[in-house]
Amino acid sequence: TNDVTVEHSTFRNLTLQALVFGPEQEWSESTISRNVLVEHCIFDNCGKTNEYSKTTHTGYDSEPNMCPIDIRGVGSTSESTVSNISPHADFLASNFVIRHNKFINTPNKHMICVTAACDVTITENVFEEREGDGEIVYINACYNVEVMDNVYTERMQKFFEKGNYSPIADIYNCEYVKVETLKIPDKVTILP
Repeated sequence: TNDVTVEHSTFRNLTLQALVFGPEQEWSESTISRNVLVEHCIFDNCGKTNEYSKTTHTGYDSEPNMCPIDIRGVGSTSESTVSNISPHADFLASNFVIRHNKFINTPNKHMICVTAACDVTITENVFEEREGDGEIVYINACYNVEVMDNVYTERMQKFFEKGNYSPIADIYNCEYVKVETLKIPDKVTILP
């Protein structure tokens, strides 16, 4: 999938990911994605597992891929490392902008997963309460990723205060990653 814009869409109550950019986790039967913009969308209760997904060979119930938006290059797995990829290689997902979206009631650990990718910007999104207890964004084997200027609502602040471990990003095997510190405004002004 190349040169794609996903905008003004609502994804609600989906068992698997709302958007997957890249090959299937175990099969690698499609090409990578490049030049993708996702903006002004609502992701509500997406990325949960069910009994069917736990019993199939797809591996979809395994971390970290169960999240509303999953971006991955060819051959990407949780074991991917920066040493076995190079920036701008043909098998990296590249040039993604995820902005002005709203994430609500995410039932799993992460809200956005990025593996084996380069040139990814995650900005000006609104992240609300979720059930999972982990990092908001998972980033593995990537180059040049920015997670900046996002809004974490009061509902997320209450989630953090409950003692749930939840920094902004879980980062492995990456180079050139810029992540903001946690900012929780008194009032949310950025909405999709």
